[in-house]
Amino acid sequence: MSEEKRIDRIERVCDQNTVEFGELRLKMTEALSQTMIDNAKTREDNARTREALHQGFSSLSRWVLAASAAGGLVAGLVGFIAIILGK
Repeated sequence: MSEEKRIDRIERVCDQNTVEFGELRLKMTEALSQTMIDNAKTREDNARTREALHQGFSSLSRWVLAASAAGGLVAGLVGFIAIILGK
């Protein structure tokens, strides 16, 4: 193989590698962009879930407090009736 053909072959391989590297870089950039978009959506979903859980626990806390207060009132009323009937 002549020196000129060898140099030409090396240049073609280098050009092909440059093209392939550019394509790979573009694919990686697109994948990174999609990952960043997916991460942003996940953060938004997590924030909505956190807010829903917070509201759910707040509502549950109110119901527990109301039930506790009602139970205390019933116990007090039963005790009061027992005192009156016991006299």
